[in-house]
Amino acid sequence: MTTKHWFMYVLTLMALCAALVLPSPVSAAEGGIVEGSVTSSHFGTFNGVRYTKYTGKFVGTTAGDYAVAFEIVAPSDPTKGNGILVLEPMHVMGGTAGRDAYFTPKFLFDRGFSYAGIWWHPANVNPMAGYSAAEANQILHNFALALRQDPAMQKMVGVLQKLYGIGVSKTCEPMLTMLASPAQSLLDFALLMVPQWPHAEFTPPTDAPRIIALNVEGDRVMSALRGTNSKALQQNTVIYHSYEIAGAPHMPDLPRTRELSKMYGVTPAGTTPLDWTPVMRALFIAGHRWVTEGIEPPPSTHLWDAPFGQIDPIYKAVYGRELVTGVNRDAMGNALGGVRLPDVALGRGVYIAADPASFNKLALFGAFLDKQCEPLADGSPRFASHAAYVSAFTAQAQSLVDQRFLLAEDAQRLVNQAAASNVGNPAACLAASAPVLLPTTGTEDAGTFPVAFLALIGLILVSVRIGLRKLRKTY
Repeated sequence: MTTKHWFMYVLTLMALCAALVLPSPVSAAEGGIVEGSVTSSHFGTFNGVRYTKYTGKFVGTTAGDYAVAFEIVAPSDPTKGNGILVLEPMHVMGGTAGRDAYFTPKFLFDRGFSYAGIWWHPANVNPMAGYSAAEANQILHNFALALRQDPAMQKMVGVLQKLYGIGVSKTCEPMLTMLASPAQSLLDFALLMVPQWPHAEFTPPTDAPRIIALNVEGDRVMSALRGTNSKALQQNTVIYHSYEIAGAPHMPDLPRTRELSKMYGVTPAGTTPLDWTPVMRALFIAGHRWVTEGIEPPPSTHLWDAPFGQIDPIYKAVYGRELVTGVNRDAMGNALGGVRLPDVALGRGVYIAADPASFNKLALFGAFLDKQCEPLADGSPRFASHAAYVSAFTAQAQSLVDQRFLLAEDAQRLVNQAAASNVGNPAACLAASAPVLLPTTGTEDAGTFPVAFLALIGLILVSVRIGLRKLRKTY
């Protein structure tokens, strides 16, 4: 054997040994990208870095055959990102809502994050009516594993340093299932947004990655309407923190949520003018620093409890409902405790977090009674002037920044909105003779809730079938 042949023989032997010792990439049995299914397009430029969107199909066979669509957005040159990818199970009603409406692409991609969204149930399965939790978990597990190991994925996202998971409302269910399974080892951090209302029981995992659960007052009321445990996710451990936002509805007041209501044939009479996504973004950054810098997030904080069995005075007065929500309220009727955004703390109005008749009686939206023009009990103006209102609002916003419940950029945006308003302007109150965004009437019957829920499921199922037809045409 010549020296050249001997050298090639040794290299071949070394390669074979390495194949036996090193971890193998994701196998076809676990899950992988359908060859030829990936398409790419320019997504935008963020902080000087060009981002590309990839769409494709992911398949696997470990928990029953499945083929689901996915979407990835990452720096065109993966080395120009921060090495951290945010994984989202896509929502049947909102798709990539966590990325597009709650976080916003600018927030994520200006900071160098990458993103991946995947459908966690077959296209012919309506997750609102029922789905296989085992299959959903397997899809997420296999996809997360592929993101970390599959060379085909790494061409799009690079070699990941960290993997974060997020869930919004319904998609918190598969994320919670993943966190309670061995698949949780693939995640470094998880943020669960408004996960509370479907859960009667919950025990935080003891060996999971760091978890933050963000709940809202609206979910407390929704839990009361359903007779479930409104405090299931209000816990605190060394790896689990949880928070509640006073006055906030399940769906924040965003343009995207209004679009969704029209898309699914639901037209709410109005909703609480309270956007809680700035708190969510601040807690995401707190979780990120928890993982990367070891800085613990703010202490868990929840709404104050009302005396046991007390009828909620707001739902009695406004809707005629004898509802025990467990929420303690101030003299104005707003929830005490938890995270209170500036207008709630200042008492601009009554923030009703869940309107029982809204969104086909799912109570996903709230209502609002504007009190800015009503005098205080002593007859003095609620706000002495517009300047006084803006000053007090600014102080409240800064306090939330100091507590790490608001980012400075979001606080400034909220202050700018307050400055652009007419609150505290006596001239504006001359024309104000009635509350705005009134709640719906209190004639709804709690017993009709299941019927309304099934009606919404029907609407969603039709949309899913339409989406399935489009998906088949696409692939």
